Amino acid sequence: MMSQSSYDSSPTISVKGTSVTTPPDSDSDDELPLLSSEPTTKTLAKPGDGVSKAFLHTLRKRLTVVEKILRILRLCRLGKRVADVSPWHKEKLSEAEYQQLWERIRLDHSLRVYVETKARFDYDPSTTTFTLRMPSNTHEFFLDKVVTNIVLRLHGSTNPVVAEAAKNINPGGSPSIKFPNSETGIPSTNCPDRVFRYGRGKYPRAVFEISYSQKRKDLDYLADTYITGSEGRVQLVVGLNVEYSATSKKATVSTWRPGTERDGSGEELAVCKADVKDDIFRTDDGAAIKEGKWIIHVKDLVSPEAWEALKAETSSSGLQDRSATSSSSTAVQDHDGDDDNASIEIPFSDLARSLKEAEEYDRDEKNDFVGSQPVTKRKWKEKRKRSATPELDEEREADFQHLEQIEAERGSQEDSDWIPASVVVVESSRRTARRRRVGN
Repeated sequence: MMSQSSYDSSPTISVKGTSVTTPPDSDSDDELPLLSSEPTTKTLAKPGDGVSKAFLHTLRKRLTVVEKILRILRLCRLGKRVADVSPWHKEKLSEAEYQQLWERIRLDHSLRVYVETKARFDYDPSTTTFTLRMPSNTHEFFLDKVVTNIVLRLHGSTNPVVAEAAKNINPGGSPSIKFPNSETGIPSTNCPDRVFRYGRGKYPRAVFEISYSQKRKDLDYLADTYITGSEGRVQLVVGLNVEYSATSKKATVSTWRPGTERDGSGEELAVCKADVKDDIFRTDDGAAIKEGKWIIHVKDLVSPEAWEALKAETSSSGLQDRSATSSSSTAVQDHDGDDDNASIEIPFSDLARSLKEAEEYDRDEKNDFVGSQPVTKRKWKEKRKRSATPELDEEREADFQHLEQIEAERGSQEDSDWIPASVVVVESSRRTARRRRVGN
């Protein structure tokens, strides 16, 4: 995750208390001053003052990116799909623009609640990439079934160590996980599809990601982010890839875990390693793979310290009943009494069946069916209308008026060299570290 940093003197535009870093116009001979959010001088930016038309066009375009993301988030909050946006939608967003986006979100209480509790997004300051996650109902149903299957097997185990561990293994939805970034100062943020936590802790023990064509190529990078960024406290990353195209319905599973390798000098380094890569459980034509299984070690869902403590506790208490552990195909498998090898083994055919059921659930929901029968329609009383929204307090009202003024100016001068009145060019001698970009 760490990379060599370089320095640049890109100008920064201060927008209502927020700085937006914008590169100088490469076609202009005028060198723009270093800019900062803490001005030493304050001058309104306008054409002819060392600010080129291309520079202003870039600013308009970048502000539009924030507006575009806000538009998508508002539509998602209303439960609407955006036709021209993929389920794995990526935008280039500078650190300052990311801060500006949050300022705008905080002005809208309903939107803020949605973003903080339901929306899924990633932000990587090292690549200035903002990613909106909008998985389909099929993907959601499938993940729910996979997680439920794992939980049932954990709680059905007669292995005393696993039985005790299961009491504190908790599946979760899509939390916002932050990883420190020493180069930018802004933490990277990820909202995985599902997690397993053990007790309390900053990071989950296992992360589950479901992918599709746009997201699949990012899975290796995501796995490295989770495992390396958490310094190994995320012990397992699972990637379930489901394709839907004219030629393929293939589905695969991959897993990543912490590992080690040696550098050129022979020093041992901790790394993220893929130990299972694209194991197929459904073929291109949609047929289930009948042989093979997906294996998760139970200790991957528990912190190492807690796992050792559980083994010591159950050993000293004499809890050694393992009679039914290895006989049931739906329980945790106990290999020769070795707790460290206790595992959840899910046949590929079970994964394929769960995916097929998820697809059927999604189809029935869209067609308003229960099983094979359509839902009987009844006449209902008109839906109760909500009361008018209370008036905004003075501070929020002023913020909204400010934004409305900017939008009005922008709409009336769309084709002119426009820059909002609240945008100022300021001088500073500060230099900003830029991380090496990672290929997407």
